[in-house]
Amino acid sequence: MFTTLLIFVSIVVLFYKYVTYRQSYWKRKGIKGPKPTFLAGNLFNSFLQKEAFADDVDRIYKQYKDRQGVIGIYQLLKPTLMVTDSQIVKHVLVENFKNFHMNGFEKLLNEKSDPLLAYNPFFRSGDAWKDKRSEVTPAFSPARIKAMYPLIESVCEKMKEYIEKAANSGQALEGKDLSSRYTCDVVTKCIFSADAMSFENENNEIRKQAANIFGSSFFSIIFFTMMEICPALFKTLRIGFVPKATEAFFRDLMRQAIDHRQKSNVNSQDYLDFLLQMQKKKGLSDLEVAASGITFFLDGLETSAVGISYILYELASNKEVQDKLREELKSAENLDYDTLVNLPYLDQVFHESLRMHPPAGFLNRVCTEPIELDIGKEKKFFVEKGTTLLLPIHSIHYDDANYDEPEKFKPDRFNDGAIKDYRDNGKWLTFGDGPRTCLGQRFAKAQSKACIATILLNFEISVNEKTMTPLRLDPKDFLGSALGGIWLNFKKINN
Repeated sequence: MFTTLLIFVSIVVLFYKYVTYRQSYWKRKGIKGPKPTFLAGNLFNSFLQKEAFADDVDRIYKQYKDRQGVIGIYQLLKPTLMVTDSQIVKHVLVENFKNFHMNGFEKLLNEKSDPLLAYNPFFRSGDAWKDKRSEVTPAFSPARIKAMYPLIESVCEKMKEYIEKAANSGQALEGKDLSSRYTCDVVTKCIFSADAMSFENENNEIRKQAANIFGSSFFSIIFFTMMEICPALFKTLRIGFVPKATEAFFRDLMRQAIDHRQKSNVNSQDYLDFLLQMQKKKGLSDLEVAASGITFFLDGLETSAVGISYILYELASNKEVQDKLREELKSAENLDYDTLVNLPYLDQVFHESLRMHPPAGFLNRVCTEPIELDIGKEKKFFVEKGTTLLLPIHSIHYDDANYDEPEKFKPDRFNDGAIKDYRDNGKWLTFGDGPRTCLGQRFAKAQSKACIATILLNFEISVNEKTMTPLRLDPKDFLGSALGGIWLNFKKINN
């Protein structure tokens, strides 16, 4: 009995010493940061979904940002270096990209258990990332997006009819739901050459299956945490993030789309046409083609829907901005693709809303080659290989050292091409920066702007009383949707 007790106490003591040693990493390195909770680290509120991740991070950011350019924190036992200086952010993403070319998610998925996601450039590294990114990049060229623009316009017409019915009956619409219906129809037309019928069918199967890919936030947290702790076990058991039924659904959908396109012999310039050309040129398997389609699907669906919903909210909350933007849209002689993407005030509204509401509130980077970083005040810090860096986009966008009155919606801050200066100085990071910048940002801008233009030219927008203001981030939503939703009123404009 005594021996058993002694062994148990020894194990407990050793475990305690192991945890405290792991959680003293930054103290030993001389990097300041908040004291971690034993075992739980510094971001446990977001892990338990009591608080949004961006808010959890922002509290630490505000407390320590002026002390040095970096903060030492712990995600459970993992030491993580939070970067607070925008110049260091620029070094990590651009100038020293070769030292930080991994985002930390690459090792979490593999081609056997999660083929649809594993082929996505976001989850690749090294030469595999370079090959896949160069393979997919031509699909997002301005010429190809312009060729797909008529498909976007056709969805805009369906959306207009859907909103008009709600407006006539005095029914408020939830912004994220409206936006996701729109983006689902757009990307389904462009990828699968099919009509998702999101505005006609409440139980849309494509939207339902897409929700299974994104999954619940809590499941995502548990999955990626366990993958981080014991990746070998997950790979051995081949536990996948995407349900097999969902994987089969999209593979079948892609196969049907390809069969229909080949039989109909239609020469279209959509994304499906690009995939078929790429398959023929490079001898890709059906699985690789389906995975490339899902890459586009994911890039164009959920993040754009979140972004559009916030743009609508800001326009509904700021009538002067809404009226000014509507006048710009009306003054355009021909609101085609080339005109739309170059309207200056629409561009300002787009960038300011995404500054305040970035769908992804942070970026991760992993050090792949040791490097000494200049962290300010003539101080340098040696970053070891394997160190994870957290780039807090949301906090940087709300830092008054980067933006005057950051809590206010002020599109004019981006006039005269000022967005370039903010991006060049690591202060506007919605799409990331450097070689791993978001592949689908051109397409996201095109479909978002087309949606906003259609709505403003036909409806006046106001915030419905069901919207919880001021807005708060939903702690259960990984992409930063608003808690309780964004409810909007639409009033038909008689043109």
